[in-house]
Amino acid sequence: MMTGTMTLGRYLEYAIRRSPEENLCALAQRIPGVHYERFDVYEVPVASVSRRPAPEGFDIRVVGPESVDDLARCRGPRDLFEQRFSVLQDRCVAAMDGSGVVGFEWLSVRDERREPLMPLRFEIPASHAYAYDAFVLPAFRGRGLWAGLVRELAGAAGELGRPYVFSHVSRYNELSQAAHRGVGFTRVSSFRTVGLGGVGFTLGAKPRRDAGAS
Repeated sequence: MMTGTMTLGRYLEYAIRRSPEENLCALAQRIPGVHYERFDVYEVPVASVSRRPAPEGFDIRVVGPESVDDLARCRGPRDLFEQRFSVLQDRCVAAMDGSGVVGFEWLSVRDERREPLMPLRFEIPASHAYAYDAFVLPAFRGRGLWAGLVRELAGAAGELGRPYVFSHVSRYNELSQAAHRGVGFTRVSSFRTVGLGGVGFTLGAKPRRDAGAS
């Protein structure tokens, strides 16, 4: 069934323009218990990320468990954020204005990480920090806040002795792909995740495991 105002003809025209794999990814999202997605691994050397002031009127900095309520009001379940702080020991960088948190991104340096929303488990190399779950409220997008989050994440990674930051970006999220390239990330590998009924595996190149690998 078509939703919204998209007619069957327009939907088919849109589907024809996409690649077969992109259509497969879209179809999998509509079927409960089925997962298929392709990701590119992007990384950036911490030393290449310039440290500039936050956009005027905003404060961007690392926050701790005391900010859980503010993060949850921005977006997300409070208990998930509590777990990231207390159990996973992940770091969070938040963008704030006078009203509270308007955006955030997380950073992990655990040896191994499992993505809870997809069949993916991977190692985080000792030379890298993993950036994930970036979000900026729609009303505040286009103001350079995400770039500011990346700069602070890179600073936090450097303080932890990690000279590289990497992230997973959907192959078919063109806006995110362009945004990562715009702040200095480069694509170093790609992989696919496949899941059915809670069982999943990874196809293709794994996330990068060592700095300087080709």
